Amino acid sequence: MVKIAIVDDEKKTLGWECDCIGKVVYEKGEAEIIPYSSAEEVAEKISQGAEYDVLITDIELSGMSGLELGKLVCRKLHRCYLVFLTSHSEFAVESYRLEAYQYILKEEMEDRLPCIVERLIEKVKKERNNFILLGSETKRQKVYFRDIIYVQKDKGMKYVLYITKLGNFREREVLRKVLDKLDSKMFLPADRSYIINMKYIERISGDTIYLEGGHQLVISRSRIKKVKEDINRYWGCD
Repeated sequence: MVKIAIVDDEKKTLGWECDCIGKVVYEKGEAEIIPYSSAEEVAEKISQGAEYDVLITDIELSGMSGLELGKLVCRKLHRCYLVFLTSHSEFAVESYRLEAYQYILKEEMEDRLPCIVERLIEKVKKERNNFILLGSETKRQKVYFRDIIYVQKDKGMKYVLYITKLGNFREREVLRKVLDKLDSKMFLPADRSYIINMKYIERISGDTIYLEGGHQLVISRSRIKKVKEDINRYWGCD
C-alpha cells in the first residue's frame, strides 16, 4: 500500500485537498490517504516509526511549518516524496532546496495535484521492485536503487564498495555484473572504477564529478566527454 500523508491546519481545506486526489487514489486501489491537521502530528508519528511514501503539505501551517516538516522528513525518511502546497509563490526557492518533487500553488491544485499523485503512486510501486540485498552473510537488507549514490571498485580489489544513503556496503562481485542489476536509465558507468547514480550529480568541473554529500570522483580524460554527454541527456529528460 502506498501511504500518502496530507497536512493542512484548516479543516475545510484539508477535506478539499483529500477530495482532490481521492478519485485517483482509490481508482489505483493500492494507496491510502492519511490526513493530518498539523505538522506536529506527522512528526510524532514519524518518531514512533511511521513511514510515508508521499507527503503533501501546506507550507504555511500554524506551529511547525510545512518546510520544517519537510526538513524532518528528509532526515528521517529516505524514500518519501515531498509535495508542497501554498498560496504564495515566494516559498518556491526554499522548497526546491529540500528537493521537493513538486511545488503547487493552491489555485492550480485541482488541475495539477491529481496527475502528480497518480505519477508518484506508479513511481513508488516501481521503486519497490528496484532493490538489491546488501550486507553481511548473516544480515542482509534491502537497499533501493534510489538510495545508491555510487558504486566503486578499485583496480586489483576483490570487493565492490556501495556508497548509499543508508551507509557503505562491501560485496565480492564484478563491477560489470553490478551494472547489469541496476536501472540503466538511472546509473552511469562513468569509468572503469565507478558506477554513478545520476540523480546525485550536482556539477562537473574539468574531469571531476561532484555528488551530493560531498563526494568527488575523478574520471579519466578518455571517458569524460562521453560521460558529460550521457549526463546532459539524463538531465534533459529526467
